[in-house]
Parts: sequence; C-alpha cells; structure tokens
Amino acid sequence: MNRLTRQWFLELEEQTSFYSEKLGHDIMWLNDWFKKYWMAWDQGVDEQALPELLAPDVEYKDPVSFGRPMVGIQAFIDYNQAFFDAIPDWRYDLLPGQFFINVTRDGEVRLMGRYVGTGFWEKPLRMYPFDKSAPAMPATGAFMQAPAVDRYHFNTDRQLQRGETMWDAFEAMQMSNLLPSDRSPVFRALVGAGSVGAAAQRLIRRR
Repeated sequence: MNRLTRQWFLELEEQTSFYSEKLGHDIMWLNDWFKKYWMAWDQGVDEQALPELLAPDVEYKDPVSFGRPMVGIQAFIDYNQAFFDAIPDWRYDLLPGQFFINVTRDGEVRLMGRYVGTGFWEKPLRMYPFDKSAPAMPATGAFMQAPAVDRYHFNTDRQLQRGETMWDAFEAMQMSNLLPSDRSPVFRALVGAGSVGAAAQRLIRRR
C-alpha cells in the first residue's frame, strides 16, 4: 500500500468518524468495506471477496459499457477482468482529499472519489459485453496513467447497490497513441471530417 493510499484511508476514517460521532449516522462500516474492496483488486480480481461487498443485483456503468448498466456480480466481475486482461499490472492509486461522502435524508450512503489507474496496456481492451464477441480497443504497449472518478450507492445491507466509473476515453486513447495529439494535422483533419458529417445531419433534419 503506497503513501497516498494510506493517507486516503486515514481521511476516510476521519470522515466516517465525523458522520458517526457528530451527525449521528453510523457509517464506520465504510472503513472495513473499502479495505476489503481495495484488496479485492490488489492482485487482479478476487472473485471470492466480492459477494460480501456487492448486492446480488448490483448495477454498474462505465464508458466501455456504452451507457448500458451491467447487472449482477458476474457481469461486474467480467467488466473488471477485461481491464486486468488488457493491462496485467493494472493498479489503482487512491487520491487523498478527492473523495466525498454523503448521507441522504432517507439514510442512503453515497460516496464519490477520484483515483488514478496505472499500468502497461499490453492486450486489447474488451468492451461490452466483455466476451470474445465484444469489440476491443487495440493495445499499443503504452504506459497508462488514467484518472477516473467512481460513484457508489450503498443499500441497507451495506453492499454496493449501484455505481459508475467515469473516465475520459478520449484522453486515454490519446495517452496510448490510439488517437493523435490535438495539435497534430491528423487530428485537425479528423475534426474537419466530423464537421462535414455534422453539416450533413443538419441538412437531413431540415427536410
């Protein structure tokens, strides 16, 4: 566990203590939940650890699911496994001071936090539905350091009920050289081609 991650967990404990002791919302269980959750991804996907942490009908979204919710623990595992298959040394570094806890009037516990995923992109990254038939982004072997934001909603059983990972796929493809720099002539040509398509769509809609 690196220094930033240790600091993240210290700050989490401070926030959960504030909610529990000052505001009367006992959410100290979040400390244990996140330690188990973080460890579940420490050496790949620990499938045995997840049923305790996730609701059986957990719903999750990611840019690689094209806006579709992935439903169920196995779907959640398949989605995460796709990243470790593509980036074998993939790891998550939590960022202190960049997460927020919220408890609603009805008692729903929610958390949103920012982190960085890092590793060498060695194999194609499968997208929805994350099987052999799925489209995949080709690997370039580039070292990735991609920031992302996760959003979690917990049920009354202290399990993740629904959530979402948000990251800039455009930025990730530029970092891995799948897309050229925004300053390159190739990129400007691509944008120009998109402008032609947009003009065509406007003409179609006017008819």
